[in-house]
Amino acid sequence: MVDRPVLAQIGWLSRGLALVLGAILVRSAMYHVENSYAFLLRVESYEVLPPALALVVAGILPYLEMTIGVMLLFFPKTWTWAFGTCIVLFAGFAITQVITSARGLNINCGCFSPSDDNPIGIRSISIAAGCAVAALVGIVLTARRGQRCQASNEYRESTSEGLVAS
Repeated sequence: MVDRPVLAQIGWLSRGLALVLGAILVRSAMYHVENSYAFLLRVESYEVLPPALALVVAGILPYLEMTIGVMLLFFPKTWTWAFGTCIVLFAGFAITQVITSARGLNINCGCFSPSDDNPIGIRSISIAAGCAVAALVGIVLTARRGQRCQASNEYRESTSEGLVAS
């Protein structure tokens, strides 16, 4: 028996979450790559990292975002890993914004453009935390669907072996 394609096995909600989170990450990464110096200034404005580490983060983060976004958009077999990485990224963004807000820094999030008029506050923290929760739901659905598909495949294999043996 031929297995259904991977997309059919994962489910509509997982696909929707992968598309939304993938699009968010790719859009954010495109801005960060196109405006690398402005992004470096944003990372430094959070005053959470020393300048040398901020340079490393500003250099690596956009390409990590792009890679994960592309994986979510085009490679369903990688969704478990990509959703897991999204949880870490978005939770890190939310925690960093909470720390920055608690310290009283009045800066813009800088997520999608240099002129981003989205000051760090409850709205930007909620967006980052909401994306982390969406990624958590995505990883749970993908893992559950994968377990069901694996059990279904094992059942098919065991019944087909029984038919061949008889």
